[in-house]
Amino acid sequence: MGGLLLAFVLIGLTKACSREPSERKLRAQATSPGAESRRAAEERQMQALIQRLSAVEGLEHILTRFVDSCARPYNGSIFENMRSPYALTCSMRAVACFGVRGDMSDVLPRIRAAGIAPWGPHDNEGRELPHAAGTVTYALSYHRARGRHPDGS
Repeated sequence: MGGLLLAFVLIGLTKACSREPSERKLRAQATSPGAESRRAAEERQMQALIQRLSAVEGLEHILTRFVDSCARPYNGSIFENMRSPYALTCSMRAVACFGVRGDMSDVLPRIRAAGIAPWGPHDNEGRELPHAAGTVTYALSYHRARGRHPDGS
């Protein structure tokens, strides 16, 4: 019985000593001038990437949706040793939708040539692995064959 009581006291002390910051303090951190500045810089980088993609002949930018969120990290239960060194984790992502004018087979190589981002796995010399999903070569063969299988599926 004494051991169980000691365990509850230790758990209580651990919880009391490792008290997390209040919601008010976390909100103040997330909306501080420094955080707002980093957030604005990140959004500018994303906008620049979208502009580069918009400049590719045959692509038309339709809309962009930004998602900006902050939350406490998952620290697991008292039985897991997963304490995060952070009190708050924030992330931002953008989803940009584009339309294609003309044939997709013509536009995909232009997107690759623009060098906006790496597409899929590459070999040691920087060439696309031809049958690897995620490469322009794979996307072109998929598009031209109307799917991965002769029946279009």
